[in-house]
Amino acid sequence: MGSRRTFLIEAANVRGVHVDIDGPWRELLSSADYPDWVVRWLGQAQAAVALLTATIKFDGRLSLQVKGDGPLRMLVAQASADGSLRATARSLGGGDGMSFREVAGTAAQVALTLSQRRGDDYQGLIALENDTLAGALATYFERSEQLKTQLWLGADKTRCRGLLLQRLPGDAEDDDGWHRVQQLASTLFEEELLSVDADILVSRLFHEEDVRLFDPSALAFRCGCSRERTAAMVKSLGREDVENLLQEQGGEVTVDCEFCHQRYGFDAKDVGALFDGD
Repeated sequence: MGSRRTFLIEAANVRGVHVDIDGPWRELLSSADYPDWVVRWLGQAQAAVALLTATIKFDGRLSLQVKGDGPLRMLVAQASADGSLRATARSLGGGDGMSFREVAGTAAQVALTLSQRRGDDYQGLIALENDTLAGALATYFERSEQLKTQLWLGADKTRCRGLLLQRLPGDAEDDDGWHRVQQLASTLFEEELLSVDADILVSRLFHEEDVRLFDPSALAFRCGCSRERTAAMVKSLGREDVENLLQEQGGEVTVDCEFCHQRYGFDAKDVGALFDGD
């Protein structure tokens, strides 16, 4: 189980969020075989959406999506209001040692999408003007949402964590607070982020500030796929197309979930039940 902790530095009018999703991250990777450089960027994206869900009130899912023409062809990281996390990626070779902008490519499309259970979806496009994902997101929030934001993201094959600071709207008691808090956090290196627990890290960074640290909330890897949902997707193809697939695939239609890599199989009997039950 992972955790997310929110804190406030009230005099500076700054909100902070820390996420430790080591456990869910290892579970997610247990069914995948990504190269190290994909693990790095996919983990950072997963940490980012886990952080950002703490800054908005919603009932649905927040997704960070990348469609690239570089070594990273596709990336999707999602976090739901209930603390569910999932992520997936597709890549080519050759991304070792590259920045996020380089692996995504020159014609990459990067989007942040808020999908609500009720109401319209919202999507914002993120310009890749920074070499890091954290830098790209910070620029997006300052330009599009007029919120000064900084993120620190880190991931490897066993650990996945992040820290966010955001200047809240309104006047602050301490005019220099945002600048000072940023400077204090700028001493944070990735290895420290990945190895130090939230309460100790916040205390170390902001020991001279008046910090309110709230109780943690749980984060967990939950895919959401099921045989029933997959069957509905297969049925939506139409009987003729599904029966053609049965012949092409040797008597069984198989569907693999991109997130948890669970395979669902439907033989001729299953297909008949799908359509004859109408």
